[in-house]
Amino acid sequence: MGRNALAARWLGRTPARPRHALGRALTAAAISLVIAGSTGCTNDGSSDGPTFTPPTQADTNTTAMLLTTLAAPTTTPAPTLRPVPPEAMAQTPEGAVAFLQWWVDMYNYVELTGETQLVSDNSEASCEFCTNAIQRIRPIYDAGGRIERDGPTVFMEVVPGPVDENGYTVISFKGTSEVTRAIDAQGGTLYEAPAEPTPRSGLAGLQWSDQWSVTEIGNEGI
Repeated sequence: MGRNALAARWLGRTPARPRHALGRALTAAAISLVIAGSTGCTNDGSSDGPTFTPPTQADTNTTAMLLTTLAAPTTTPAPTLRPVPPEAMAQTPEGAVAFLQWWVDMYNYVELTGETQLVSDNSEASCEFCTNAIQRIRPIYDAGGRIERDGPTVFMEVVPGPVDENGYTVISFKGTSEVTRAIDAQGGTLYEAPAEPTPRSGLAGLQWSDQWSVTEIGNEGI
């Protein structure tokens, strides 16, 4: 402590502040006044300006739920395949129709999973459409790619034909094919077809031998 400070202490006086300390004190006081003025505070403690309202528990819960929803990853449900329905196990025109409808569901499933053995197990070796489908789908999944679709192929109008003495029948159909995209392992598009949902019509041949199997599907006579 300097001599001037000691002398002031003994004389009961507060020593004068250095100018730079006084300047800091004035600045702090001015900032306090600005803050007080911006909140509308008065000397009697009342406020005529904006006030801060603490969040309620409901507000907190809503915010937490919103953040949880935003942070949750979006996932596509895994494809599923229904079992062959009992009615599709009958050696009748109606049984053949039920099997063909299931077969189309199975085909949609195979495109989304790469499980092409299902096509082989439910088709005749002579089915050219089936062979081409396997040869198109299998390499994509073997290379780490996948197939995406805007929607399933659907047979909406199916007209059964008679079952002959050899257990063979031909079914006519009308349906729609949705846009299908093949994606490689790096995320690039290998192909996309058709360009838009496309109506389909044609014939399907089915053979009975303990159960139905597809012999061909096409747009021409089979």
